Amino acid sequence: MTDLKVVEIKRDEVAEYHQSEVIRLLKEALEYAEENSCTSLAVIMIGNDGNPLDCYHHGSHAHTMIGTMEVLKHDFITEQIEPRGTYGD
Repeated sequence: MTDLKVVEIKRDEVAEYHQSEVIRLLKEALEYAEENSCTSLAVIMIGNDGNPLDCYHHGSHAHTMIGTMEVLKHDFITEQIEPRGTYGD
């Protein structure tokens, strides 16, 4: 007879936190759009399965959208990637 083990199933609190933050930010963005007559939007989301969703609507100046995406890219790299390295240490 094989030995049976009881396996405790735990909630993935980290995944739940990230999902709640995504929902919170989407609600915040919707409120901002409703209050400020926004004309352009770009969204990137990545599911737990690793599959991305991206979409955009462009109703204004293209250079403003590109510039904003470049600032977001720079901020993301600076805050999420560069602090992990040991640059010049």
